[in-house]
Amino acid sequence: MVLADVAADMTFRFTIGKDARGHVVRVAGQLTGDGSAELERAVASLSGQVRLDLADLRSADGPALDMLRDLRARGVVLARASPYLSLLLGGPYETKRKG
Repeated sequence: MVLADVAADMTFRFTIGKDARGHVVRVAGQLTGDGSAELERAVASLSGQVRLDLADLRSADGPALDMLRDLRARGVVLARASPYLSLLLGGPYETKRKG
């Protein structure tokens, strides 16, 4: 179930849903510092376990990477990041599953 669907400057998109483990925020596109503030506000408004699904995130600039690291430090799970993005973030993370 999609609870929110937000696009900022059409460079990235995130949707918020919920599953048995809590909130899932799916992030896609190219995340920049400008859009990361909107994503951070949305994540901060959620209660309970929050997981960012980064499988469709293609790139992130320095400020966006800093924001993702900060969210991780606050207990947000970063899931399904590409190997390259995991390297930039300083992994390890739940990774994309093949198949």
